[in-house]
Amino acid sequence: MALPSNENGCNLFAEITCDGNGAITTLNFTRKGLSGTLPVSLANLSSLKYFLVSNNSFSGTLPSEYSLLRNLTTFTVSSNNLTGSLPPKYSLWGASLLYFDVGQNNISGTLPAAYSNWSKLYWFQVKVNQIIGSLPPDYRSFTAIEYFDVSSNMLSGTLPSSYAAMSSRMSLFSCENNMLSGPLPPLYAQWTSLTSISLYDNLLDGPLPAEYSKWTLTVYCNIGYNNFTGTLPASYAAWTMVRIFSVSFNNPSGTLPSEYVAWNRSISRFSVSKNHFSGTLPLSYSDWGASISTFDASTNSLSGTLPTEYQQWSSVTDFSASNNRFSGVLPISWNAQMRQLSSLFVANNLLEGSIPSFASYPQLKVLILAFNNFSGTLPVAALLPTLQALIAQNNSLLFFPSALPKNLSLVTGCGTNLCGIYSTYFPIFFSSCLPITLLGAPSFDLTVALKAAGSNLFVAPPCPTTTTTIPTTRVPHAASGATTNGDRQ
Repeated sequence: MALPSNENGCNLFAEITCDGNGAITTLNFTRKGLSGTLPVSLANLSSLKYFLVSNNSFSGTLPSEYSLLRNLTTFTVSSNNLTGSLPPKYSLWGASLLYFDVGQNNISGTLPAAYSNWSKLYWFQVKVNQIIGSLPPDYRSFTAIEYFDVSSNMLSGTLPSSYAAMSSRMSLFSCENNMLSGPLPPLYAQWTSLTSISLYDNLLDGPLPAEYSKWTLTVYCNIGYNNFTGTLPASYAAWTMVRIFSVSFNNPSGTLPSEYVAWNRSISRFSVSKNHFSGTLPLSYSDWGASISTFDASTNSLSGTLPTEYQQWSSVTDFSASNNRFSGVLPISWNAQMRQLSSLFVANNLLEGSIPSFASYPQLKVLILAFNNFSGTLPVAALLPTLQALIAQNNSLLFFPSALPKNLSLVTGCGTNLCGIYSTYFPIFFSSCLPITLLGAPSFDLTVALKAAGSNLFVAPPCPTTTTTIPTTRVPHAASGATTNGDRQ
């Protein structure tokens, strides 16, 4: 199969559509296993409106001659092996172009400012390429845009304030995984139809604009791995449809807004790890109930106790509060409804007391209790058939049970009342001591931890030898003067 070189290919394949005059209007060769270069001769198809060749193996450059396709409305060549730069002459497509997708190739160079001629464009995607330079301010003329994705390139500079003039119908705006810097323009609040904002992994800074509370249709917000400061705006409580909210690995401070309880019908993933938040975990978040599945507040300066009220999180699978200043005990009430819990991270806090039975957690795979003040005996024997990693090290008053689940891949017990009896049960991994840097979510990786375990061995002390004295006289069952059942007449 090959792309037609002229209008004579009208009846060759089902992937070709022609108008009443026999002129080709559509070439749809998506996922057809095609290779080679894009034929320059296609520029002769003057009536072509739809050109779709995504998910093939085309190589070479984008022919600048395609600028002659003045009736083109859809151009998608994503997921190929195309190289070279974006031809500035494509700006001649003007107001006819509605859909442009060159994502997931090896395209380099800059974004042509001349593309601002595409005044009716609603879809612009150039993600996963090697494009450099800045975002052209002239793209403010995209007044019909709904989907704008330039993620995973090498773009630098700032987010143009002029983009506030883009369409109020903007639904998705993604610039993640670039090198953009500077603050977030407050005027972007005019995108009142926005459902997805992704600025993850850039160099952006400054406060989070309270004005963004106007994004009341937001479902996805990921602005992690930047340098944002200030506080979390309480006004974002207006995002009552948000499912994923992540500001991890930034620099905001202050408390977690209790007003976010308004997300109780939607929030699924809440991640605020590696910041400078203080105060306590809001009790109001207990109303997130069955919606929350992932909660990560690790590596902050949070304090207080772990709320017993969070027992209402019946769908939570991952809970992390490691590397904070939490005190008190692990709430036994969590056993009641948290039956979907898969990972529990509470390392490096000030937690104490005995550890409640985990029998109510039939899905638990990773349990990290290290660097606390827990005491008593771990109640894990034969109760956790799914448990793969038990990191209990550095709890000096903690004892291990006489038996552990057989499916465990990694157990660490240094700094506990572990004794040498386990050296034959877990010859390598039990006699391990992991650095605290490996124990926080989301950085914990079982494969990495297993490798580290082999190079961080410690020698467990021998178990104490006890001598039992057999009494020569009968030990009384009751104190002197007491009446037992057998003495009653």
